[in-house]
Amino acid sequence: MRSAFCSPLSHSQRGLQPIQQHCLNRIFVSGRMVSMEALKNLNTAVHVTITVGQFSSSVSCVFPLKYNDVLDEGSPILEKEKTRIQIIYFPSSRLETVFSFIKQSVAKHVSIKIILNEIEHKRNIFLKNEDLNVITDHIQIKTAVEACNFCLLNVRDEAYILNIDSAIEYLSPTYNFYPHILVIFNNKIMFIKVNSTESYECIGESDIIDISKEGNSSLQLNCIKETIGSAKLFLSKYNDYDVFQEEFQNTSMNDEKSKLSADFKPFKIFCDNMGHLCTLHAKRHKINQVIFGESLSDDIIIKQLISKSVSIHSDNSVKIIFLRHERYLEGIGSLLYDTSIGISQTSWAENYCESSALQTEMFVFQEIDTFQLTLDSLDNLVTFCPVLSNTVEYFPDTQNLSENSSAREYWLSCISDAFNAGTTRTIGIAKKESTKNLEMYRDRVVKRLEYLRKNHDAYGYLAMRLLQDTLEHIKKEMGLLTMYEKRKQHENATAIKELVDRLNCLDSLDYVEQQTELVKYLLAGNMFDWGATEVAKLMIAGKLNFQQAIDKLPERPWLVDNLDNWTNRLKEYNYKKVMIFADNSGYDLILGVLPFARELVRRGAEVVICANCEPVLNDITFYELKDVFEEIKNHCPILRKAIEEGTLSMMKLAKSTCCLDLCFINIEVVEKMKDMDLLIIEGMGRAVHTNLYARFKCDSLRVAVIKDHWLSRELGGENFSCICKFSLGEFE
Repeated sequence: MRSAFCSPLSHSQRGLQPIQQHCLNRIFVSGRMVSMEALKNLNTAVHVTITVGQFSSSVSCVFPLKYNDVLDEGSPILEKEKTRIQIIYFPSSRLETVFSFIKQSVAKHVSIKIILNEIEHKRNIFLKNEDLNVITDHIQIKTAVEACNFCLLNVRDEAYILNIDSAIEYLSPTYNFYPHILVIFNNKIMFIKVNSTESYECIGESDIIDISKEGNSSLQLNCIKETIGSAKLFLSKYNDYDVFQEEFQNTSMNDEKSKLSADFKPFKIFCDNMGHLCTLHAKRHKINQVIFGESLSDDIIIKQLISKSVSIHSDNSVKIIFLRHERYLEGIGSLLYDTSIGISQTSWAENYCESSALQTEMFVFQEIDTFQLTLDSLDNLVTFCPVLSNTVEYFPDTQNLSENSSAREYWLSCISDAFNAGTTRTIGIAKKESTKNLEMYRDRVVKRLEYLRKNHDAYGYLAMRLLQDTLEHIKKEMGLLTMYEKRKQHENATAIKELVDRLNCLDSLDYVEQQTELVKYLLAGNMFDWGATEVAKLMIAGKLNFQQAIDKLPERPWLVDNLDNWTNRLKEYNYKKVMIFADNSGYDLILGVLPFARELVRRGAEVVICANCEPVLNDITFYELKDVFEEIKNHCPILRKAIEEGTLSMMKLAKSTCCLDLCFINIEVVEKMKDMDLLIIEGMGRAVHTNLYARFKCDSLRVAVIKDHWLSRELGGENFSCICKFSLGEFE
């Protein structure tokens, strides 16, 4: 196999599209947004592995996790212990410093594992003098493949491609990544053919640079890395120049353009030949996609030029895919290698509060700038919803805020203003001992929102789903998980007092009126959302009860009005199994969802209500739903019988969020969904911000009130526009 660093190949008709200056600095630039303490719970780690590389090393830790409750509200979820993974990577030049601190900080009974490649095993003499569990890395291919698969399965927007204008296009977790060629760097470039999550083989390797076995490749690689600066300067200054075309003819070396071009010539050659090698392996094995498990630089330039080279050599037939967490693969692989930890036995979710963004946000570890990835266990295996019509085409978000700049500016400003007002109000009435955490919560959220305004692709596509998840992750880290606990208890108790009268009213109506009122109850209940600014103001002022919410609903026809289609369908067809993804507690659940579920049960359906397992805003949780079920058995004989016979039941969702990403549903719920014939998604977060345009194999009903006036108008409606979207299943 030829070296990746050799004489440039001759090409014709080559052209690198203009690379705009803002693209060079958009999300890959190095810089610090805020200093955060990395591995702050090191003393509680139950597993620590250090993976030593030539230029960068990583520390991988596993911690038990229990959420704090500074508000002292109490919640069953606070008693449950979860598991957290944290990985930091740092310059290998600081290895001794990091190792010394880790050795002093971890508990004495926790052994520190070291994974070295053969060269590092020879170089790091100080490690030989330690009583350590040292593993020479002969299993790099296995761990690299497994770590790559792990990220693709667990992390939303993990994989991306760079389009011709340097814009990032993230690939869905349901995208078919197999087969692909996986490229990894150690002391050599290795090419691995990955057929599936279980089948792979090394198909080739190449010296990074053509040197003798005794030579020092690190000096040459540093030289290549240093020329990236020249490349950035050149491309920002002469962005219309084809960097792969033949050298300028009859040009004086005093010419600045020629000098800059010559300065980064080794870098150009490396990128071009790297792209050529990728193309050769891909074409030889009839594979049309290459995933970079690691690149030599986090800079967008090297990714852009390799992508361009592959595009040229393959005539656009091979796609280059990069990973957001490429630098963490060795650390993840080290945890997967030790099967006793059980990392692969559950699914994991990226923690947006405790993770660096796409190579931009640094953490501080012993005065060393590092990058950190934090993953929290979901305690379940997750997969995609089985009734999606087309899993590959499924995109959960109604608005892509990365692309829609006006929507992005509106939502960031709206959330920031509402958040400031809300937390300031909460601080004013909170216990003195919790005000510090509330202030930290407010400050960190405001900073993060401002950061996302400037770096909107940093954690994947920016959307309301990601923004809301970010706020919730920060809230948990600040010990404020139970912020809405007492409010929800009060609202549940208030709503239950009205339940019997409302059910009697419904039972007195004829069929058409009854079905219309049931949908109106769903809509009115959905008004009670503490996450909606306009509604929160009404609730705080005491100007919103259930009847007032009904009165605020606009006259029909609504913005999306399939109510007649729904009532006709229900009249002619009795559903057998119905899954309801519920939204808020209080009126929403008790006077909206439960009467609707009761009607379906009376018609012979088995109804399952799905709820979050952890508190999110004022959304109902699985544990609260259990209490509500016990209480309503005393108020409605139909509901009591359904609960006792199992025709009305509940299930908890592994991933707690106020939106709904149907790519990450726990296996138990997925199994239950396979034979359902009606899916009901309720609420603005789950049915408007996400899944408004999703298509399903079974019948579906999406019901929500759009409680944001700007969004109502943006979608063509008015204040408090209603969505009642019924769709027949796209049966195979």
